[in-house]
Amino acid sequence: MSLDWWTESTGNARVPRETDEADVISGQAWTDFAEAVRRAGDEILRGDVPGSPLDRATGFRHLLILMHIAIDQQLDRSDPWYPSLGQISRTDLYKWGLDCPDAAYRGSAIKGDLTYRVWGNLGTVHYLSFQVNEGMRNHGNIRGDQLQTGPDGSFELWIGPDRHEGNWLRTPPTAGQLIIRQFFYDWDTEQAATLHIERVSGGDPPAGDDATFPNPARVARQLRGVGTFLNGMAKVWNDAEVEGQKTSRNAFQPATAKPETGGAEENINGWGHFDLGPDEALIVEVEPARAHYWSLHVGNFWWESLITHRNSIGPTRWPIVSSQLGTPGSAWAMTARNRPSSSSTACRPLRLVWRVA
Repeated sequence: MSLDWWTESTGNARVPRETDEADVISGQAWTDFAEAVRRAGDEILRGDVPGSPLDRATGFRHLLILMHIAIDQQLDRSDPWYPSLGQISRTDLYKWGLDCPDAAYRGSAIKGDLTYRVWGNLGTVHYLSFQVNEGMRNHGNIRGDQLQTGPDGSFELWIGPDRHEGNWLRTPPTAGQLIIRQFFYDWDTEQAATLHIERVSGGDPPAGDDATFPNPARVARQLRGVGTFLNGMAKVWNDAEVEGQKTSRNAFQPATAKPETGGAEENINGWGHFDLGPDEALIVEVEPARAHYWSLHVGNFWWESLITHRNSIGPTRWPIVSSQLGTPGSAWAMTARNRPSSSSTACRPLRLVWRVA
């Protein structure tokens, strides 16, 4: 699935326009934003998208989730001159793109022609990865276990176009985002990495580009960015699910890395669309992967993983399989009737994901 159109559209949304200031002053920028929100609703009403009351409610709630993420990116993480990793994203609530329910996600806007320093401590989390993106396309990764560290786990990572001694992650000029993933097996005992970021090249930001000041041109780009993200992400995952149902119904796709859609270069995943009736069970035979992390988890039509602090639809991980099932070829089962009735896939089709890192 190519997302080059998405990379181009998000890039265009950030490009200043001569009419930006006038459009904010006149209100046209807000009118255009409202129209973008309306268009996003059309994705929920598509003829090839489920249309039951529960599906419609889940779909429109998903748009609220996408809007929250887009606003957060524009207001808190949108300035590469003042990078900020923000707080760990709440994957128990703000779910999209078939998030990994064992992951803590953080990120910041960057410029590919500038240099940044990320520093902190690796902690004890099973898997830690740093990734640079242009739009949705991945342009490079480095894992925590590949970093040179101090005896206490402290580290420095240089991110930028020019080679640097020690830990370095190269960025192409078009890179615009840093993504950090941490995968946990035990949230109660593993220590998350402590992370900080600063820009170390480029001098003073361009005049008038103060991230804390809501000048008209900047607000116009932010409104355009939210609308572009909302429409693009609603379409991307709807299209992916509809196509997946045609090609991978009741079967897994081949497991591959998917850097072109934002996946880490070392993450291998495959998914399939499975139909379960009220009295049917899905049984998956697995040979546990010997990797930093692996899991099986389920998601709904909107590519939201179905695990929250309120339900028990969880991933199956290597320690659980090795200790409880123990042998290659063991079976993993999930029944439709055991899922909470409030789930948006109860007794309905579901998406199952196999993920390895």
